[in-house]
Amino acid sequence: AGGNKLTALPDSLGSSCPALEVLDVSRNKLTSLAAMSDAPSLLVLKADDNLLADAEEIPLDTMPRLKSLSMSNNLLTELPEALGQLQYLEALNVAGNKVTSLGAMAELKDKTLKTVVLDGNPLEDKNRIQKILSKSHKPVKELLDFVRKQAATARGAGGKHAKNAAPKSNSAQQAEHNA
Repeated sequence: AGGNKLTALPDSLGSSCPALEVLDVSRNKLTSLAAMSDAPSLLVLKADDNLLADAEEIPLDTMPRLKSLSMSNNLLTELPEALGQLQYLEALNVAGNKVTSLGAMAELKDKTLKTVVLDGNPLEDKNRIQKILSKSHKPVKELLDFVRKQAATARGAGGKHAKNAAPKSNSAQQAEHNA
């Protein structure tokens, strides 16, 4: 379905294709992935180069087996809150969005997640994140530790919710997890 100028997915696509494992809807004009609710077998979701802006229109909580999620070059200002529920996620690409917080990543497993691509987002604490991603021996683990610490600090101080309390960076970085 990539590159077809789709503006919407068929209603209930996820539930009508329960065995669907890979979906590439890149290079369209989608503003929502809500039709993918109830996609229990989905392993790979590529939704690059669309018009996704509302993280709540991406039903990750219904995709428990997801291993690879790519939503680069969209209009997202935050990561979907359900991102932390993806306990099998190995690769995350949210490059080229308007994401300002990584707090939704706090619950991800650093032993599973191997690659994180954040380039081109106006993330906070850019110097610290850039240093972690470029100089760390285990960048994904250290990035997630940093996100968790920032979220806990914000909650403890009565500050923002965890999903909004994590760091941001202007850097274009890719992290490879060294097992």
